[in-house]
Amino acid sequence: MQLVGSVPRSAAAVAEYGRLDALVVASGVVAFGPVGDLPDEALVDLFLVNTLAPVRLLRAVLPHLAASARDGRSPFVVHLSAVVAEHPTAGMAAYSASKFLAMAIDELGDV
Repeated sequence: MQLVGSVPRSAAAVAEYGRLDALVVASGVVAFGPVGDLPDEALVDLFLVNTLAPVRLLRAVLPHLAASARDGRSPFVVHLSAVVAEHPTAGMAAYSASKFLAMAIDELGDV
């Protein structure tokens, strides 16, 4: 799976509108079944879409959000996740792990 062009699109949005005050991440893919039964492609897709893509997007927009704050606005990030990130469910361990990693990065602000 190739990551969609979210990072270039964020740059295009800033160019068109002149600033960026918020980021809403509302994406995800899911795979059901025991980790041992999931094909490698499904695991790669889970972590590309649920973990890597949001982190890449956040890194791309951080300078714009910082500029928004310097201009006196209150920039923010909303990252929609899943309850299984905090409470893993049988048959969804890989999905839970991909969402948990993104949530941990968000909570720690370690970008």
